[in-house]
Amino acid sequence: MLAVAGLFCGGCAVDPQKAAQQTDEKVTRIIDHAWDDTQGQKPDAFLRPQADVLEQIRPVLDQVRTTGTLTLDQAVWLALLTSPEYQAAKEMLYLTALDQADAHYYYQINPFAWSAGGYGLREPREAAGAHVTAGVSKLLATGAALTTDITLGYMDVLSGDFRPGSIAMFSAALTMPLLRGADRAAVLETLTQAQRETVYAVRDFNRFRKTLLVGVVEDYCRIAELAWQRQNAQNNLKSMQQIHATLGELA
Repeated sequence: MLAVAGLFCGGCAVDPQKAAQQTDEKVTRIIDHAWDDTQGQKPDAFLRPQADVLEQIRPVLDQVRTTGTLTLDQAVWLALLTSPEYQAAKEMLYLTALDQADAHYYYQINPFAWSAGGYGLREPREAAGAHVTAGVSKLLATGAALTTDITLGYMDVLSGDFRPGSIAMFSAALTMPLLRGADRAAVLETLTQAQRETVYAVRDFNRFRKTLLVGVVEDYCRIAELAWQRQNAQNNLKSMQQIHATLGELA
């Protein structure tokens, strides 16, 4: 039985990468549902490793060095990709949607499992045993909590007059609140508030992104104006030098 319990616990092991991928997919679906098509394009990735960022911006920087020109599209793209404020805003949106996913958890069918084993010795009696319990639980919109489980146990008699054997037991329980917490709106308030928070976070993110983009465009236009003024001043200087040289030859 100990070998069976070990295999059972091994099957319950969680793959961190797979769990992270499933969490990202769940959060993305929540944000997609709360996103309005009039709000523009959704972020392509929320948590991006620094190495990936450097790999993406390197070709653009090489192109800027070659041409000597930074276009407005490139400036906006670099700002969104490298701005720590923008990354923080994306992470805040992600965490808010993750809170909604946590709220969804209690209203879903959630499996659980646990196992235990023991050893007893009281001369001349000696025995060892173990049991495994697995089941599911779910919180209903009415406030009722439904739980079902099945337990498998086995006792091995090593010595004495114990009776060895195995046992299997199935149980189900439904807990229904009668007064406090029985109202449907009260039961779903946690989930409803989490959904509101996600909608507000989407709006705040888009407001911040618009503000950031306007600031980038303003800075780009200001730099372009300064570059034009510099070029104009250089042209005027060349013209004055040519006029001065012409007057010097006539004199």
